Amino acid sequence: SPQAQTIITDYYYRVNNPEVMDKLKDKFPQTELFRVEDKFGSWPEVMKTHFTSGGELDKLLAAGRN
Repeated sequence: SPQAQTIITDYYYRVNNPEVMDKLKDKFPQTELFRVEDKFGSWPEVMKTHFTSGGELDKLLAAGRN
């Protein structure tokens, strides 16, 4: 519901309701949204590249610990 999505934005999550987001333009600047598949390939490819053991997420987290 719009009311629930408005509450969600109180915690700085963007919601998928254009009417709710239009009311909050000052809080959430315009961003370019995209589909994961359009930028990174299929979900199986994304999972293999980014989220398997030793994948990109592990590398990023390790770099942050150094």
